[in-house]
Amino acid sequence: KTLHIYDTRSELEDRWRKMFSLECDFVGQALAWGPTIVGGLAYLAYSGAKVIWIMEIRTLEETWEAILRIPRDGNVRDLDWNADGLLAAGIDDGTVSIIDLAYLQSGIAVNEKDYNWQRQALTCFTEIRRNRG
Repeated sequence: KTLHIYDTRSELEDRWRKMFSLECDFVGQALAWGPTIVGGLAYLAYSGAKVIWIMEIRTLEETWEAILRIPRDGNVRDLDWNADGLLAAGIDDGTVSIIDLAYLQSGIAVNEKDYNWQRQALTCFTEIRRNRG
């Protein structure tokens, strides 16, 4: 399975440009772009199966890399990234996960940071579960 990501800034489809392709082990079910592009950086969240992948796209270099893998207990059906950097993930078991990824908007590429930044996503995490009682 291959996920193709296009630059769709133009309203004309024939001007859309493929940015990159990802080989996936699962069918993608949700995709959300991060809120801003800072310093030539863009962020993309995509999911399917029981994982959310965060991609960093370096638009000036035209390179990308997977920077964060967030496993979930159920299949991720929906993603939405707000302007403050909070990523909401709707899981098929009725759970909503809120992940604070605002630190990605610093304008510094992940490959230029020390690895303490990854701990922020793990500690800035909230789950809301449906009451089944």
